[in-house]
Amino acid sequence: MKLFPRMLLTFVFCLVLAGSLPAVAGTGSLEFVETDVQLYEDGRAVVEYVVRWRVLSGEFHGFYFGGWDRLTPVFDLENAWAIADNGKKYRLDILRYNSDTMDIILANGQGVSSGGLVYRFRFACEMDDAGYLAKTTASEDRKLVVFHWAPTEWDSRLDHQTVRITLPLEHGGVDNREAVEQTLLENGFATEKFMNKNYLIDYKTVKRNGKKVVQIQLHKEDVSSHYNFRIQQYINEDVFPALDKDAVKEGMAPGSEERRNRSILMLILSLIGGSGIFTAAGKHRSMVRAQAGVDDVKWMRSDWEPPQLELASFRKDGKIARDLDPIEAAVFIGVPYKQIFSTVLAQLITRKMLNLVTKDPLFVEVPQQLPTPIANLGTYERMMFQAAQDDGKFDENELTELMQAMVNNTQQKTWDCDIEATRKYWNDQIAQAFIDEEPTSEDDRRRSRHGSNGWWWYYHHHYGYHRHYDRHA
Repeated sequence: MKLFPRMLLTFVFCLVLAGSLPAVAGTGSLEFVETDVQLYEDGRAVVEYVVRWRVLSGEFHGFYFGGWDRLTPVFDLENAWAIADNGKKYRLDILRYNSDTMDIILANGQGVSSGGLVYRFRFACEMDDAGYLAKTTASEDRKLVVFHWAPTEWDSRLDHQTVRITLPLEHGGVDNREAVEQTLLENGFATEKFMNKNYLIDYKTVKRNGKKVVQIQLHKEDVSSHYNFRIQQYINEDVFPALDKDAVKEGMAPGSEERRNRSILMLILSLIGGSGIFTAAGKHRSMVRAQAGVDDVKWMRSDWEPPQLELASFRKDGKIARDLDPIEAAVFIGVPYKQIFSTVLAQLITRKMLNLVTKDPLFVEVPQQLPTPIANLGTYERMMFQAAQDDGKFDENELTELMQAMVNNTQQKTWDCDIEATRKYWNDQIAQAFIDEEPTSEDDRRRSRHGSNGWWWYYHHHYGYHRHYDRHA
């Protein structure tokens, strides 16, 4: 990308100084940190962190988090959680440690003594009030907005660090990198030279509030401790039409802290729900067709719109992610989530781990005598079984938790793979399952043996339950 010359700004760039410390009860090794910054037209933002730790000793609970400098963060306490390698999800407590540091810990005194933990939490803030998003002027009196900010610094090295910045800029063309970059260039986008030198940069689109908007992804591998992931980029002023408008910030005058926090929290609840890879949104009250033994099941929500699986363009050519669980393979190739849910449920019923009571509303029961220990189930099968164990129902939060675990684990295993080569590999695996033993029923033979249409058969074939499968059970 062609860069503008360095511009003289009317403000001073302020570094974000930060750190993190492992909890006293146990020690952990920090593996990676990813940060999503959702910028809105009026200068507000939602910042979300994904932090992965590897437990080294003792019982690991959490870490200290700070480094927001001039920002006044309002944490979304209802949507803060961690997930362990075994799929178990923990709520997080976010407690004030001192004036500029929070204690991010597993709720209710829980701890993890082995494996890894991915923490997810977010906060809303005013990027413009803090001076990190501001108007400036380039040569020939061109009116721009500069975003000059840095996420938290960490006191240990990282395998990688990624920052994604979503702009309030719609993109109407195709979704390839070149087309998105062209939209940015047409809107005056430019970065400082140090960004091109230090980071791998990708351009893509994401869905936000029903619109396809532009996202810039910055990535760096093998990050040293206390690294300052500085960002300084520019865009035409009209991309942020409400910046600095007093009418938009009504009730946000200095001193009105309670009203300010309430307003920012409303931003989280109203705007963040459909964006990023951590939340799901969709329509209710519609029938889904179960692919594997449970027909006409009605889930409590029908159009599961998945958290977007981020697939970076800085992948390694030819690298294939072969270690995916069959469900993670489904996530990767784009099998609809309601189909995944129904297929997993069908296998649990086929294996007599659950009994189907009614399809609409969906209700199951756990047999008094289980044919196999729960520990023998796969990660996601176990999560679905446990969701139904107490009351025989699957509520929205339980299915969202399952979906988030699938997406998170898939992304960890595929973030640097060759996307097309990996997709071809798994499509070939699906096709091979049909070659090994073709379905016998006419309905099943009509289904494609390739890609997402044939995944349900591959799933049963992988576990050896295709022989016992009865799609009309």
